[in-house]
Amino acid sequence: MKSIFFLFYFLLCFSEFILPQKSFTAIITDPQIGAEENDKKLIDVVNDINVRDSISFVVVMGNITANGKFDEFLWAQEILDGLIAPYNVIGGAKDYFLSEGKGNEISLLWGDDKFFHYVNKDVLIGLNAFNPVYDSKGYYDIETRFFLHQIMNEHLNGQIFLIRNYNYSQQISNWEEIVDYLAIPSRKKSSNSINLIAIDEDKAKRKTEMPYIALTNSFGGKEEWKYFLIKIKKNGLSKLKVSKLKDGIKVKEEVLNISVRLPIRSTQVNEEKKIQNSATAIWNIKLQKSITAIPSLNNNKICLTSKYGAIICLDNHGKILWEFETNGTIYSYPIIEKDLVVAATNEGDLFTVNINTGNLFQVIGIGETITSDIALVDIEYKGMQTKGICFGTAEGNFYCYELYSLELIWWNKSIKKLINSSVIVTKGKVLFQDKEGTLYCLSSDNGVLLWKWGAKTKVYNPSFKSELVINNNSIYFLDFDGDLHCIDLLLGTDKWHIRKIEAIRVMELNNLKGELLLHSSKNELLTVSLKKEKVMKKVKLPYELKDEIATNILSFDKNLFIGFTNGSVYEISKTTKNIFLGFAPIISLDKLNNSLLVTDYDGNLTLLNLLEETK
Repeated sequence: MKSIFFLFYFLLCFSEFILPQKSFTAIITDPQIGAEENDKKLIDVVNDINVRDSISFVVVMGNITANGKFDEFLWAQEILDGLIAPYNVIGGAKDYFLSEGKGNEISLLWGDDKFFHYVNKDVLIGLNAFNPVYDSKGYYDIETRFFLHQIMNEHLNGQIFLIRNYNYSQQISNWEEIVDYLAIPSRKKSSNSINLIAIDEDKAKRKTEMPYIALTNSFGGKEEWKYFLIKIKKNGLSKLKVSKLKDGIKVKEEVLNISVRLPIRSTQVNEEKKIQNSATAIWNIKLQKSITAIPSLNNNKICLTSKYGAIICLDNHGKILWEFETNGTIYSYPIIEKDLVVAATNEGDLFTVNINTGNLFQVIGIGETITSDIALVDIEYKGMQTKGICFGTAEGNFYCYELYSLELIWWNKSIKKLINSSVIVTKGKVLFQDKEGTLYCLSSDNGVLLWKWGAKTKVYNPSFKSELVINNNSIYFLDFDGDLHCIDLLLGTDKWHIRKIEAIRVMELNNLKGELLLHSSKNELLTVSLKKEKVMKKVKLPYELKDEIATNILSFDKNLFIGFTNGSVYEISKTTKNIFLGFAPIISLDKLNNSLLVTDYDGNLTLLNLLEETK
C-alpha cells in the first residue's frame, strides 16, 4: 500500500515532466496564400500543429496573402481556423500595400492587427508597424502606442517577446519609443527583459540593442514547409524548427540564452515630449488620432479625417468644433463645399456632413471599396448646374454622385483594375491612375474614356502614389521608376519626360517661374524647368534626411518648406534650416492666414508664425 502511495505522490510531483504539457508557441511565417501551392502547405502545417499536444498558442506573421486579394485573406482564415490552439495574425507588406483595404482586412477578419498573449508570467506582444501612407518606412501609430501603454501598466514580471512584422532590415521610425515603453515599467524599479522575434531572410549577424530571434519563411528553402516552436524558459528560450523533408518530418532544437536586461535610456516615456521648433508656435492641438490624409481648409474652418473613421472640424484657432464618427476607415481627404463636408470610407460609404453643426446630412453605401481620393466636379444634372463627387474603387469602377442628393450621375466600368490614386479635375476632364500606374482621362460630363497612357517601367510598385499636377494643357506625374512625364491633356500623348532622376511621390508647381519642385531618393531637391524640359538645379539636403521621404512641399512667398517622414520641416531659401521637429511623419503643410499649418500622422496640428523666431 505504501509503495502505491509513494508512486502516486511521485507521479503527482513530477507529472510536469512526464505528461505532455501545452508549453510551446508555434510560429508560422510568411504563408503567402495565393502563391503556388502554399494553401496545401499551410493545411499540412495546421494538421501537424494539431497533432502536437504541447502547443498552446500559434502566431502567424509576415505576408498572409501573396497579392493582397480579399479571397486570399478569406482562404487563409478558413485554413487557420482549423487550428485547435488559439492563434493571432500579424500581417506583412503585401497584406497592407497590395490590398484594397490597406491591411484593414486583418482587423475585419481576425478582430485586430495587434495582440498581447501571456505564457505564465512571460508575454508575447505582436504589433503592426506598417504605415498605409508611406510604404518604405514603418511607424507604430498612436492607437497602437496607447494599446501598448495600457497593457504595460499591468505587466509586472516576466520576459517580453516582441514580434515585429517588419523585416529586420527595414526601418521603423519610432522603434526606440516602443522599446522605451517595454523597457521602462510603470510599477517596477528595474527594467524589463526584452527579446525581439522577426523574420530575417538575410541571415546576417545583426548588432541589436536587444536579444534577437531570427526566423525564415515557412514555405521557402530546401524544405517543403517548416514552422517554428518556441518555449520560454527562466533564463532563455528553446527554439525548434519543425520541417517536412523528402524523408519525413523532422524536429531540430536550438537553445538560445537570450534573456538580458536592456539598460534604461535617458528618454523616459512618462515625460512630456515637447516639439522642438525655431519658428514660434501660435497654437498646437493634439487630436490623438492617426491622420493619413491632408486637411481641407475653407470658410475659416479646418476639416480632417482620421484613419479610424472620424471627421473632425476645427476653427482657425485650433479649437475643436465637432467630431463625427463614420464607424469606418478613412484614407482619403475630406472636401469642403459651402455648408457641407464630404468624406468617403474605405468600406464604401459616402458621407455629407453639415459643417456648421457636425450633423449628418446624407450617407450612401455604394457596395464597393473606395480606394482613391475624392474630388468635386462642376456638372449639369437634371437641367441644373451642380457638383458631382468623383472617386474610384477596388473593382476598377469610377463613379460620379450628385453632391446634394447622392444620386448616381454616371459611372465608368472600363478600367478593370484597382484605382488607388489622387483624382484631379480640370477643363471638363477627370484624371486618375490605377494600381499599374496607367493614367486615365474621362469626360467629367458623362464619364466616357477620352484617353489613357501608361509608362514602361523597370520596377512594379502598386502602392506607389504619385501626385498629379496640371499646368496649362499638360499633366505631370511620376512613374514607378521615379521618372517625370509630361502628358498632353487633349491628346493623351507623351510630350516629354526626364529619366533617372529617382523622384519620390511629391511635387510642387511654381506657376510664376514655370518650375516643378521634386524630392529625389538621392536626398536632393530638384528644380525642373517646364519650358526647358530638364533639371535646372539640385539642392543637397542635410545628411540626417538621407533615409527620409519628403511628404509635402509648399511654396510660401519666396521660400520653400518641406515636410519629412521623421517629423521635421525644413525651410529652403538661401540656406537650408530645420524650423520644426516633431515625432510623427508630416502629413501636410498648408498656408493659413499667412502662417504655416503643420499636420502630422499622430494628429498633432501646429500653426507656426514664420515672421518671428523663438529666442
